[in-house]
Amino acid sequence: MKFLLLLSGLILWESALCAGPGRLRLSLEEAEQRAVAASLDSRQAEAQLSVAKETLNIQKSSLKPRLSLEGSYRYLSEIPEAQLGPATVAFGQHHNYSVGPMLSYEVYNGGAHDKATEGIEHLLKAREKDQEATRLRTILDTRLAYSRVRLSLDEMRLLIGSLQVLQARLKDTQQRLRHGSASRLESLAIQREELQTKLRYMQTQASLAENLRKLAFLMGDRTLPEELLPIGPHDSPEALGLPAGNYIVDIDSAAGQMSRVKRTIGRQPSPTHPQLKAWDERKESARLEGESREQAGSPKIQVFAKSTYDYPHGPLDEAVWQNSFGVALSLTLYDGALRQHQKAQKLAELHSHEIQKEKIAQDFQESWANARAQLESLQLQRKVVQDAMARAEQEAQLTQANYQAGAINYLEVQRANTQVLEIRTSLSRLDAQVFAQYALLNYLSAQTEAAS
Repeated sequence: MKFLLLLSGLILWESALCAGPGRLRLSLEEAEQRAVAASLDSRQAEAQLSVAKETLNIQKSSLKPRLSLEGSYRYLSEIPEAQLGPATVAFGQHHNYSVGPMLSYEVYNGGAHDKATEGIEHLLKAREKDQEATRLRTILDTRLAYSRVRLSLDEMRLLIGSLQVLQARLKDTQQRLRHGSASRLESLAIQREELQTKLRYMQTQASLAENLRKLAFLMGDRTLPEELLPIGPHDSPEALGLPAGNYIVDIDSAAGQMSRVKRTIGRQPSPTHPQLKAWDERKESARLEGESREQAGSPKIQVFAKSTYDYPHGPLDEAVWQNSFGVALSLTLYDGALRQHQKAQKLAELHSHEIQKEKIAQDFQESWANARAQLESLQLQRKVVQDAMARAEQEAQLTQANYQAGAINYLEVQRANTQVLEIRTSLSRLDAQVFAQYALLNYLSAQTEAAS
């Protein structure tokens, strides 16, 4: 038994080795499509749209002619009788019944049904706008999550590059140490910096795993391994003394994801944003519903035709088919102010929708202004950081040359290299922030298609 368990364990271990690390190749466009398809909010919006469609169908069906089968039975204990000559004639029977089809149609109702139908049609349009707004929001969330994954990958790539340089320098320093041309202090300083860089790499990898899970959940993917060690497609961390990755993440570059957003932005948020238009449709629906409630007190005219099998046929003890046609008029004289309260309710609902739309428009305007200001500031910062990076790289090269010439100690080299890494990391973060602001401005502009 123990042998079988050991054998099965070895087989599983060997199959896991043969399987190799998992791999995710995902473009931003594909991520957006998968997120929209998997979004629970989108599915809920679609379900609410279906409810609105069926509500409209119900309302339209109530306006059509109605064909029904009617029947009744009545027992009379007392039958009137009259003496006609020598005979006594009964005017009826104890048992009475009538059964047959009836066709009825309300030809006039003061327009109440028409107003109610129009109100439901506007509610249906509001649900359609809700669905579109949900799609836009899902795309924005996906873009931001995707950008965070890209940033983590870029930071890991920079740290790997830094580790490669550090380990090469450590090897050179240890060789010179053996020949007496380097100090023990320099070797220890490089080793300390190597450990700090490895720690930063593992922290960034943990952040990447968290961001990747969030992106996967947005896309409805639950297949990521529990112990996730994601790496870039060209990374080999095990060669640098780091844990080997078990999941390769191959996504668009920062420039590639930037091509998915429009960078020609207007002066203000879109006044026809689906979220705003949805509340316009709700306002119109509430207005029409209020008018429908008010007109519900108008006269109603209904015509009907029926053919019934009746018993008895007057005083005759026989059954007969009776065809009839009629017109019915009804008018509500008093309803306890019901219609007035119903109309007031819809007017209050209309006012609530106006306030809600105004609040959303105000939030959009504030977010727009903040995003535009942030974008301008980030673009200026990016130019400064690019200049700083060029000078830091030049300083690092000169520092390394002076170190090799013996003019300075390694601590100066370490400081210069750390500065280069920090500036490159800052540039990657600025690129991610610029993308996030463009993505937000695209959302507020109701634009999702790729930039031309």
